[in-house]
Amino acid sequence: MNVTAAALPTVPHEKKKWTILQYSAADNNLNAFMLDDIDEMEKVGSDENTNLVAQYDSGRAMQRILLQQDPNKGIASPSVEESGPIDMADPKVLAEFVEWGMKNYPAEHFMLVISNHGDGWKGACEDQSHGSWMSLKEIHQGLSMAEQKTGVKLDILGFDACNMAAAEVAYELRDRANYMIASEKVEGGEGWTYDRWLAKGGFADLQQKLSSRVDASPLDLARSIVAGSASYNDCIMTLSATDLGKMEQVKDALEEFSKSLLATDTSVWKLRRMTWSTQSFEGHKDAYDFAERISNHGGIKDERLKSAARGLVAAIDEAVVEEQHHPSQDGAHGLTLEIPMFWAPGGAYQDLALQKDTHWDEAQSQLTRWWTTPRPVD
Repeated sequence: MNVTAAALPTVPHEKKKWTILQYSAADNNLNAFMLDDIDEMEKVGSDENTNLVAQYDSGRAMQRILLQQDPNKGIASPSVEESGPIDMADPKVLAEFVEWGMKNYPAEHFMLVISNHGDGWKGACEDQSHGSWMSLKEIHQGLSMAEQKTGVKLDILGFDACNMAAAEVAYELRDRANYMIASEKVEGGEGWTYDRWLAKGGFADLQQKLSSRVDASPLDLARSIVAGSASYNDCIMTLSATDLGKMEQVKDALEEFSKSLLATDTSVWKLRRMTWSTQSFEGHKDAYDFAERISNHGGIKDERLKSAARGLVAAIDEAVVEEQHHPSQDGAHGLTLEIPMFWAPGGAYQDLALQKDTHWDEAQSQLTRWWTTPRPVD
């Protein structure tokens, strides 16, 4: 990467309670918004308990910044390291930043926020200058490389990006972090409001609890961030925290649900109607809402299918430890699932871990049989 030192030496600092790493891939049309995000973080700044560290690439230069408190508009904290522009969609660059951050800013707990465009199971992080995009597989690769080098697993992985609260994403990354925070829906350009959840009433108050409570955990922070989003959900209309350790149970429940769909004699058209009415986020469907509609449908007599649907609802409810949504998104429950409207996805989707470990791809094809199934008279 050819990073050159600037302003401050990069030597390991004293171990703190938390290090929050902001991976700001700003070489695209979100550049101004991402600068504002870093500025918001700077209003709170690092303190005796917390390191706030950002890697920001604009397409003209890359900066690594240890954010010190400054209430004024504009980023005043000096760069710790700088280089020419880099490809922030390269998983090796992601791995290097996480490894560097953990080495130089040791802490009891680590949170990484990937900030950029997102598109669910298709991945995140557009780097316009390099014409690149980081697939979900590559995100996994980058985080895996960092963990192999450091021996440290992330406590929290956040996506300040659109549509990343997907079952496919959470399952793919289930071993790369303990908790994932993301939105089912498209986010506004402003993204997360960092100065709110980091300041008094949010993370700052949590830090006081951490200093006196030995049982405090990253779950507290994950829940705090999501709960706090209710005060600015005109921009963040959905946000959820998922316990990635519970995604195996979600996978098992989805497998039973898939097999039940494949075996059911329930009318495909009846199932399709429920698909159409399920809470949708730019084409992504809320998994809980879909399964709940099946489990509660009076016209469905297949008890195995209804029981499997209830099992999927219960598994998602267990995995999603905190969820907030705008009143207009009543069907939001924390995780989407690719439930096709017209045809089952192919290509990269077939390579995802959730597809390989379940029969959901076959169930998707079953749901799209309506093209060749005569429409019922009713």
